[in-house]
Amino acid sequence: DESRQVTTDMTIEVKRVIQENESISLELSKAVEKNTETESRCASLEEEIKSAVAEKEVLSDKIHEIEGNNDKLTKELDESRQVTIDKNNEMETLTKENES
Repeated sequence: DESRQVTTDMTIEVKRVIQENESISLELSKAVEKNTETESRCASLEEEIKSAVAEKEVLSDKIHEIEGNNDKLTKELDESRQVTIDKNNEMETLTKENES
């Protein structure tokens, strides 16, 4: 009789452990699924970051090009101003010569 009780107790304990294992297994499956989703989101974000970095490099190149053009135009403007100043000085000299 005592042997039967031990067997019954052991059977109950085994069933409880099986249920606990099934519960843990279900939680593990959910965690694996969530991990997979997270990895997918990370991969997507990595691609967005790579794209943004590439776009930044393109924009940086364009900025350098614009700065170079700006420097060139500034130099041309300075040269044009100097020509204007020289012409004005020449005109003043000619006007003074004509007046005398």
